[in-house]
Amino acid sequence: MYIKTLKLIKIFNKLLSKHLENKARCGIGLGLLEENMINNLYIHHAKLLNLNYQFLGSVLEISNAAHRFLQWRLWTEIDSRPLGEICGDKGM
Repeated sequence: MYIKTLKLIKIFNKLLSKHLENKARCGIGLGLLEENMINNLYIHHAKLLNLNYQFLGSVLEISNAAHRFLQWRLWTEIDSRPLGEICGDKGM
């Protein structure tokens, strides 16, 4: 268990370094680490709520019998470009 944890920490640090490098080079943008963390949060809560989920290409679909919710990176089908512009210029 300890070795597995160390390996996960090493992978996490590598992804984080790559993400921060990309952010410094390209400005604000989502890295693989952020995308995976966001998707895992959505999936975790979909499971807790007994909702169906599946990937349609790079889009995550969460649904039940009556409704569906689409999510791609930080964008959902109810977000707008102005919202992204307002939120996207904030520093860390």
